Amino acid sequence: MEHLRNPEVADFRAADTPAGVQSKHLKAANCSDDRPGSTFSFTSMLSFPEMKLTTRPAAATDREFARHAHHQAYHDVVVRQFGKWDEALQDNFFAGDWAGAKVEILLWDGVPCGYASIEHHTDCIHVRELVLLPEYQQRGIGTSLLNVTIAQARERCVPVKLGVLRQNRAIGLYRRLGFVDCGWTETHTLMEWFSHAPPQAALSHRITAGAIVIHERKILLVRYATAKGGSFLAAPGGALKQDESVSDAAVRETLEETGLRVAPRKVLCIEDLLCRHFKMCKIWILCDIVDGELRATDDARIEGITAAGWYARDALKDETVFPSIIADSDWSAFTTDNWQVVCLGLRRADF
Repeated sequence: MEHLRNPEVADFRAADTPAGVQSKHLKAANCSDDRPGSTFSFTSMLSFPEMKLTTRPAAATDREFARHAHHQAYHDVVVRQFGKWDEALQDNFFAGDWAGAKVEILLWDGVPCGYASIEHHTDCIHVRELVLLPEYQQRGIGTSLLNVTIAQARERCVPVKLGVLRQNRAIGLYRRLGFVDCGWTETHTLMEWFSHAPPQAALSHRITAGAIVIHERKILLVRYATAKGGSFLAAPGGALKQDESVSDAAVRETLEETGLRVAPRKVLCIEDLLCRHFKMCKIWILCDIVDGELRATDDARIEGITAAGWYARDALKDETVFPSIIADSDWSAFTTDNWQVVCLGLRRADF
């Protein structure tokens, strides 16, 4: 264990949630502006004085700035998903989007920092583009713009729709804001925020995995903030990617959320969660630490995690904890040969 260097808690709150959200325009989102019965209007000029953020309509002279912002914001996610960056191809994507959109330039303290294209239709709001230069990300700009858009949608009782590249880490942010997966293309995940909870039949189902890690009689947990100003604790974990196993997902999510590398040992329990907009089946795996250092990570901030740390049992008395066996069971029993996989009852969760 000589490679393990872990402070008790890694605090994530010093940095804002990253707002580098780059949503590509998709006809598949069924929100194009040429549909019969659809009206189009762009969001009015916005001002966020407490954030030094304002907007203004884009002019023809803004095209080169917007192209630069587009390429800077998309470069890493495109390389991550497709393996390389094709400048000419991306120029074509940008030109097509710019020509067919009503665009607002985002200004931070009067300086252009990105651009947005948000279309208001009779039956939905479509976030067509929301692009920020990398140096202006992690300031809460994108989150604030999305919250304004959600507030407008709630007032009109219509959904908000967007499409996002599958490897874009901002998907976690969208889900924390209440967006749910509603479809897929070859390259994108299509998402919607509903002005009301979707009917039970429309709930999507997710298979997720998590790691239960115990070290020196303390357990590894991450803290999430809730929309109502509270928080809860959970062992690290998240959704499976298309090409990975349950155990691989638990290992990856733990590394992404805490900076610690773990090795899976055995399944401890299966948890059923009824969340606000989806139903989740989560497989919790007992894991051992391999190496790493507990630290704040960009992936954790995107997911809405505010801190990660090692918790003794007596520190959990007044906490909401996932999975429930962390609070209800003797941790030493997890490592015995007599432990049987537990199927936990259905639990409602406010996320």
